[in-house]
Amino acid sequence: MRKLFFGAAAAIGAISLASSAGAATYLVSNVGVETMGNQVNVAGHTGEYATGIIFNNALLVFCADLQHNIGVTSYNPALIFTDGLLTVDGAGNPLLESESNRIGQLADLGRKFHNSLDPDRINDNSAIQAAIWSIEYHSVAVSSDSEINAEIAQFLKITDNHAGFAHALIAHDPGVAEGTQNMVTGGVPEPTSWALMIGGFGMAGAMLRRRKPVAA
Repeated sequence: MRKLFFGAAAAIGAISLASSAGAATYLVSNVGVETMGNQVNVAGHTGEYATGIIFNNALLVFCADLQHNIGVTSYNPALIFTDGLLTVDGAGNPLLESESNRIGQLADLGRKFHNSLDPDRINDNSAIQAAIWSIEYHSVAVSSDSEINAEIAQFLKITDNHAGFAHALIAHDPGVAEGTQNMVTGGVPEPTSWALMIGGFGMAGAMLRRRKPVAA
C-alpha cells in the first residue's frame, strides 16, 4: 500500500545516468513531492496521497504502484531505476497496452501542468495521479474535493492513441521497499489531448530544473 513518508531534505542533485545495453540507468538520491494534502480512495486503498513525485528535485514522475511505500527523503546509496515500458501494475499483473498507453498520456499531461504557471496545476496533477490509479486498478479513485473528482472523470475520457506502452522508470532495488515502485514518465499524447495540455513540451527522462519541494 503506497503512502508518502517524510524525511530530511537532501542537497540538490542531478539524476545520474549511464547507458547500458540500450537502457539508461538512473540513480535517485532524493525523492520529493509536488505538494501534499490531496488524498483519494481507490480499490480498497484509503487516504492515499495523490501527487506528482519529484526525483532529485528535477524530474516529475507519477506513481504506478499502490503496493509499496515511497519515502520522501534522501537515499544513500541511491535508488536504481532503468528506463523501460510500463507493462505491469503494482501487483505485477500484466497491463493491457491500451491501459498503459492511457496512463502514459496522463503522465505526459502531468508534466505539462507541472511546467506551467497555472495555479491549478497542483489539483490537476492530483487528479492525474488519481486517474492513473483508476486505470490501473479498474476502480475510479474518489476525492473529498468535488472539483478533483470532476477532473478525474474528465481525464479518464482519454483514449488509447495506439502509440504503444507508456514509458516508465523501472525499479531495481528489491531489498528496499521504496525501490520496488515503478514510476511512469509519460507517453506520446493523441491529438485530441492537446487541448488539455498546458505549458512547454518535455521528453520522458528529461532533467527539468525545478524549485526545491516544500519541506514537510
